[in-house]
Amino acid sequence: MRRALFGILLSLILAAGCVKIPTDEACCKMMPTPCLEYTTQTALEDNNFYEGDFPDGDWWEMFEDPQLSHLICTALSCNPTMQMVKARVEGAEAAAKIKKSHLFPTIGFSADLDWQYLGKNDFFRAFTPVVPGNISEYEIDLDFTYEFDFWSKNRNTYRAALGIAKAMEAERQNAILVLSSSVAVVYFKLQANLQKLVVLKEERKILTKLFQLTQMRQNNALDNTSQRLDAEEQLFIINKNILMAKQKIELIKNMLNLLIGQGPDAYEEVEKLVSAPRFDFPLPTNISSNLLGRRPDLMAYIWRVESGAYLVGAAKAEFYPRVDLYGLAGLDSVFFSKLFRWESRTASLKPAIHLPIFTAGRLKANLREKQAEFDELIYAYNDAVLRAVKEVSDQVITLKITSEKLQVEERIVANKIQNRKIMALRYKNAVSNLLELLETQDAVLQQEFMKIKVQYKRVLAAIQLIKALGGGYCTEEMPFD
Repeated sequence: MRRALFGILLSLILAAGCVKIPTDEACCKMMPTPCLEYTTQTALEDNNFYEGDFPDGDWWEMFEDPQLSHLICTALSCNPTMQMVKARVEGAEAAAKIKKSHLFPTIGFSADLDWQYLGKNDFFRAFTPVVPGNISEYEIDLDFTYEFDFWSKNRNTYRAALGIAKAMEAERQNAILVLSSSVAVVYFKLQANLQKLVVLKEERKILTKLFQLTQMRQNNALDNTSQRLDAEEQLFIINKNILMAKQKIELIKNMLNLLIGQGPDAYEEVEKLVSAPRFDFPLPTNISSNLLGRRPDLMAYIWRVESGAYLVGAAKAEFYPRVDLYGLAGLDSVFFSKLFRWESRTASLKPAIHLPIFTAGRLKANLREKQAEFDELIYAYNDAVLRAVKEVSDQVITLKITSEKLQVEERIVANKIQNRKIMALRYKNAVSNLLELLETQDAVLQQEFMKIKVQYKRVLAAIQLIKALGGGYCTEEMPFD
């Protein structure tokens, strides 16, 4: 009868004694990837794009530059940031294993020796004089504890930690993409500035001849002092530009050394000047449907969203009773010689139920906090999706326009070269003078300088588009599957 009453009382406590779970749920939803069909189709109508697939994992090989490939491989293996991110991933995976251990019983072993000296007036010896003054108690135990995960609190906590570990891995892949694209950008920036320096030095030769010619013309009363000063000023300006170009090259080298994880003096000289590569860009037609699985930064966001959802579930489980089981089995004796006898065995089993009856609002506040964090993660993911789509669209447009600009610059350079040939022929036939020929040659170099700038911008747009398309990252494992 007493057991029946105890069971009924326990059932009533379990049914009504727990704190009530709030019913308000998060209302925000994850945004689908916006459509990019118009941007893609418009770009494919241009001659600089063709229908293809997403970039490969070693996307830098498309530039066919061994120097670039060597620098990127060095950066991926030696850059401290990559090593730091790798350590962070390992830490997150270890944290997930810690959470997973809570799903299993904990078993421990202990061996104790308790020695006591009892005085003659001690409570036990005063009434029982036969009790010896020196007492030793030997104890060997195996104990275990286990929390029954009826409400999936521990499972949700483990899944949340596992989601964080997978988000960290996606962020590591994103760090690889950022680092490799940064090395490529800095490398081609270095190449562009080296080419600019060559053009500036050639222009200095021409301006030096112009200055010398102007001096001769002034001495022969063909030009005035103002014209000579203008020519000299142009020579000063080109010398200043050369110094600035050299400074910029050295600073770019330092940046490249930093990216590849080397000191400033460890830079390997570029073996040869490489012209900016010119190629048509492969553009996938299914960007919207596959962008999520191709962008490591988006996958990191969505793994964190999944982790936040599991943490909300774990917070809800806190409102329900927690059922634990504690057990112990071992040997206990005051005589070491009798410790391993069957009569020295001891055991205990202790089930326990913990009910959150009154927590001063702690559980409700904790649930609201987890729901707010979950909402924040969804909003962050939605913002990242919009930014990712905008980034793809921006880089497609930039690559398209810079390709058209480059075509215009190439036509202008071709016209300037043709004009230089005509002027050289006129000078040879004494129709034009040397001053006009030198000015025409200088105009060609200035236009070559402008073309180098546009070439670099086109390569930069191509690299940024590769980065926007995920840089070869691909995963088939999706959250919430």
